[in-house]
Amino acid sequence: MHSGEILNTILTFLSNIPIAFWTALLATTSTLAGVLISNKSNTSRILMQLKHDAQQKSIERTHEIRRKIYLELVSEYNKATTHLTKLPALELGQNPADGFMPFFNELTKATLIVEPSTSEILLTAQAAFGKVMFSAMSRATSVNQVRHQITIVDDLYQKHLLEQERIFSEIKNWCETPGKSKAVLEALNISYEHQTELVDHYAEKRGDAWDKFNKFNAEYQSELFNELQCLRVTQDDVFKALRKELDFSNEYPDGYYEKQNSVFNSLKLQINEQFKKWERSTDLPS
Repeated sequence: MHSGEILNTILTFLSNIPIAFWTALLATTSTLAGVLISNKSNTSRILMQLKHDAQQKSIERTHEIRRKIYLELVSEYNKATTHLTKLPALELGQNPADGFMPFFNELTKATLIVEPSTSEILLTAQAAFGKVMFSAMSRATSVNQVRHQITIVDDLYQKHLLEQERIFSEIKNWCETPGKSKAVLEALNISYEHQTELVDHYAEKRGDAWDKFNKFNAEYQSELFNELQCLRVTQDDVFKALRKELDFSNEYPDGYYEKQNSVFNSLKLQINEQFKKWERSTDLPS
């Protein structure tokens, strides 16, 4: 059979198939094609949704990590500035730098997750705070020396005060016990007078040391206040950058800076007035 005859046979066969069959076949094919297209569209939509959800969760997770670290950073910054005011009163043997370590640890964490522009602001703030910190630690040394002198003198005062009380108790016992030697009483009186002189001597030295400490501490706090005031611009830049990354408003209300200046100036006047009171009461040379 020739190819032409085969083709005619096929065409004849197909022409004998009812039209309803072709309609049903076309409908089935269209339905199947629609399902395939719909499934592909749904799959693409689901993949896009999953990708979006994953990105959103990543953003939320990053935001939460930043929020936790930034708030802790601000808290440790406040503690570090408070520690600056306490440097003159540190006990002998205490490392003054220990009180700043939590702040610098949080600062290091923050620099790992902030935006590059914020990282530059943090580094600038770190350098500015470090300058104030080293200056304060250096100036606090002389105040610490007086504070330690107070501790030494007070120990001597307490030692001789106890000895004075012990001798006074011995004198009292002598007076209440008949038949005691007068030579013992004379020796006790001499010792009591000697201890009284030492108690008065160290009480005076302790008072002078406290006057000196108050004067030096007032000078230290006044200078520190001026240095912290210079940090305000850097501090505000940091707070604005962090608030922006946390999607908070980084715009301060009208009059904020004027109010801030008013508060700082009021505090400065109080510190200076207290310093003058100490200076007048101690009558130490300037």
